[in-house]
Amino acid sequence: MAGFRESLRELVCQAAEGLGVEVLDVELARSGRTRALRVVIDRDEGVDLDTITQVSEVLSRALDRENSIPERYVLEVSSPGIDRPLRTQRDFRRQAGRMARVRTVEGFAGPREMDGEIVRGQDDAVVLKVAGEEILVPYEQVASAKVILPW
Repeated sequence: MAGFRESLRELVCQAAEGLGVEVLDVELARSGRTRALRVVIDRDEGVDLDTITQVSEVLSRALDRENSIPERYVLEVSSPGIDRPLRTQRDFRRQAGRMARVRTVEGFAGPREMDGEIVRGQDDAVVLKVAGEEILVPYEQVASAKVILPW
């Protein structure tokens, strides 16, 4: 089944490639009696309804052409939402200037959990401003991170 999921992800990524979006997640899951193919996309300037519609149409044609899912399914394309976990350098760069809660791995030479402003995402670490002090947290030391919503 892993091979099927990998080839499905590859097909989705290839179909979306020319649309200027990044495919963050592809999940094929049960949804009642049918399956749901959930595709999460993003781009630097954010994702609007027109982009979701365009990606949905392109993916639908590609999936139908390849007959890649042998049973009934529903295609769901969405943006990641502001409260999604931050995982990559690109995620941290996109959220610069926002407040985030970062939990570090056991053994990190600093706080295990901190709320701070994302100053910048560097090649190998994120820089957070916590209580007026900049703290460098290497990505491999981040256990989890999420933007703190302002409300």
